[in-house]
Parts: sequence; C-alpha cells; structure tokens
Amino acid sequence: EIMLNRRVSGIIHAGTLNPTFITLLRRAAEHSIPSVVVWENINDNEISSVGINNYQAAFDATRYLIDIGHQHIGLLVGPYKTMNRLSQRLKGFTDCLKQHQLDFSEESIISLSHEVKDGVMGATMLMGKHPEITAIFSASDVLAFGALYGLKKIGRRVPQDVSLVGFDNIEFSEYSIPTLTTVNVPARHMGRKAVF
Repeated sequence: EIMLNRRVSGIIHAGTLNPTFITLLRRAAEHSIPSVVVWENINDNEISSVGINNYQAAFDATRYLIDIGHQHIGLLVGPYKTMNRLSQRLKGFTDCLKQHQLDFSEESIISLSHEVKDGVMGATMLMGKHPEITAIFSASDVLAFGALYGLKKIGRRVPQDVSLVGFDNIEFSEYSIPTLTTVNVPARHMGRKAVF
C-alpha cells in the first residue's frame, strides 16, 4: 500500500521467492507497476524474472569435480529452505552424484547461514564427519572463502588435499590464495536486463 500510494515507478526485487514479496509484486502488476525479480527464475505470467539456471550450474560444477577424479564430495550451502536458488543448487549437486552413482550421506551436506564464519565452521564440520572427502562444492563464494580458511586451520591444503569450488565469481575470488575456482554468475548483465 505504501508503495502504491507513493506512486512507485517500478520494483526490482533481489533475493528470495518469499510469498509476501510475490504477493506484493502481483499487486504491483495489477496497478500497472512494472516489477522484476532478480537472481531467481520464476514461472509467473504477471512477474518478470532475470536469473540463471542454478540447478544446471551446480550440476556442472559437481560434474567438474567428478571428472577430475573426486568420489567423496561435500557440499556447503546457505539457507536453502528459504531461497529457491540455493535449493536448486542443492538439487543439482545431489542429482549429479546420483547420476554418477556416487554415495553420499546427508551428513556430507552442511547448511548454515551465509557468512564467512559459517564457511569456516562448515568445512571443519564436514572434514570432522567425513575425513575421506577430497572435494567441497560451496554454493556461494562467501562460504568458500570461509572453507578455505577452515581447511587451512585443520591442516588441509587447497587444492593438494581438498579441491574447492565456489559459486558467484565475486571479485575477491581471483585475489584469494589460492585463487578460487568458481561458477560465474553474470550479475551485472542480470542487473542491466532487470532495468531495461
């Protein structure tokens, strides 16, 4: 109501597919206010979205780790129950392992919050539960940076002992030591498409 009363020209919503936000965007559409969801792909005739295929990107990242010889792969993922793009990354990861007939347990999937400290904690938890893990797919670069530090703290070298792949290709990934292998997300391109 506040946005409608203030005559908002348009809405760009970045992030979750929270039902409250979707309802707001539908109401905006009813009032001819253009709206777009960024970072997520949604199937809705009234709301536009700009995103990537998170499922396929995670599947491909996991397959990359398998192709270079890893059979014991762990996953660090943020709050996937509230973020569709993270749940799609989780599904891409698990489906890839199943398709390649690799065993994994729920304990090899660590879901925490989305901060560097969670990556540190997640990596140490993974290696504590499953010391046989030789690769970690991190569903965000933020968690991957934490994992890089956590692995170093417990004496595991990247990439010699544990391969690490992130997701997002944020700028810092090329400046970390070692540089982070990561899935590129064309954030600027998505932003441009959302505006135009």
